[in-house]
Amino acid sequence: MTATPPSAFLPDDVLAEVAFIGLKLVLQAGHKVISTSIPEIPSIASLGVIITVLTASIVLSLRRPMPPEPATDRSTPDSKETPWRSGIS
Repeated sequence: MTATPPSAFLPDDVLAEVAFIGLKLVLQAGHKVISTSIPEIPSIASLGVIITVLTASIVLSLRRPMPPEPATDRSTPDSKETPWRSGIS
């Protein structure tokens, strides 16, 4: 079974979506608590932004997947991986 490579843009996508949702929540709280002159982002607009960002991330990731990781030789133990065995024959 082969592993599916991770999305090249997924971390940026998640960051953008979390930042947008945070902004929406701050504006909504400000509108209700501080002043009604602070604008609110409608739910349908939020859904549109989230779907657009997610779709763009998927399309861009399919066009340019992440480069493969370099192969490592696991036949010899690495001193960084097993520090408790260093110096023991």
